Formats: sequence, C-alpha cells, structure tokens
Amino acid sequence: MFAYLSSGDYNFVAVDWSRLIAFPWYVQAVQNTRYMGKRLATFIQFLETAGVPASSVHVIGFSLGAEAAGFAGKRLRARGIMIGRITGLDPAYPGYSLTDSAGHLAKGDAIFVDVLHTNPGVFGFPGAIGDVDFYPNAGSWIQPGCWVICFWNHDENQLSFAADGCSHVRAWRLYAESIQNPRGFPATLCRNWKSATRPCQFQVHGYMGFAARPP
Repeated sequence: MFAYLSSGDYNFVAVDWSRLIAFPWYVQAVQNTRYMGKRLATFIQFLETAGVPASSVHVIGFSLGAEAAGFAGKRLRARGIMIGRITGLDPAYPGYSLTDSAGHLAKGDAIFVDVLHTNPGVFGFPGAIGDVDFYPNAGSWIQPGCWVICFWNHDENQLSFAADGCSHVRAWRLYAESIQNPRGFPATLCRNWKSATRPCQFQVHGYMGFAARPP
C-alpha cells in the first residue's frame, strides 16, 4: 500500500483478514480463503453499483491472499462480471496442490492474471497458473540472500523453514519495488526454462511486477 501511495494518486483498499488465517491453523485458513473470496466478490460487485467497473479493479494477493483473490474472480465470473487484473504473489501451494483450476488461482479468474513465483514447490505454486508467470532468479526455490539472512537469525534446525519463508515473502517485496521502479525487473519469455539442453537466451519481452502486461 505504501509503495502505491508514495508513487502516485491511487485509490487503495486493504483487507485485514488476519483472524481468518491465524497460524498454526493452516488447514482452516485454506478453507477460509473461499469465504474471503466470497466477501471480496460481494465488495467488488458493490463497487460496480457505485460506478466503479470491476474491469478497472486490480486485486493483489500474497500467498493465501492470492488464492482468495482467485475465488473472488471465479465467483464474479459466474455472475458475468470480470475483475480487470489479479496479481498473485507466490500463491499458496500446500492445501491446493491436488486441486484443478477451480480450486486455486488460475488464468480466467480476471481479464489478466499475472503471478510471481518465489518459493515454487514449497510454500508457493510451482507450475504456471496465470496468463503470465514470472520466476525470479530462474525459478530458484530459495531466493538469493535468504540462506545468509536465516543463518544469522535462526538455529540450524530451523534454517530450511526460515529460508523458505524468506523466499516466500520475497514475492511481495519484489512487487513493491516494481511499483517504485516499473522497469527494474526485465523478463524474457522462456517456455522451456527448466530444460538443461534448451537454455533460453535472455531478451527483454516484458517486465515483472507492476508493469506486467498480457502476452
């Protein structure tokens, strides 16, 4: 929020649903993302009646919040209303890994869905689920600097969990930075980025974060 308000004139609504996703009741939190999606959809539909088209709304969600945004988009789409954009910041993976696109954030939940993956396969979704998916640092599941930071702040038995958490939250940190510097994260289109035999040559095809656009 502060990144937006310090960089321009925006109308910004923050949703505090911390009581519904309290640690350590993660299983219940996963279930509550559907409820939160329902409430968010109701609010966006209210904005429509107040003269704010859903197509002009940009919903940004981190982890479980990204999944809630997806459920809001699905509910509105069923009513013939489309959110303009959903940005999923490392959408939560545990509890959603065995579901199809109806059970997690996916392309089609908004006119444009962009996703940042910073802890793929652990706390965050590994596979491409949006219209555009970004994998900072070639899809590394531990982001640069996270091992070092965690080494100095946790005992060795907590290192792996802490490094994953550091990488997971890196998604919203990168996005916030992209608001201040929209062209700070150039990206290249790479359909086979995991292949060791067909490496992608870096070219600027777009930008990750705030300046992301449909392909």
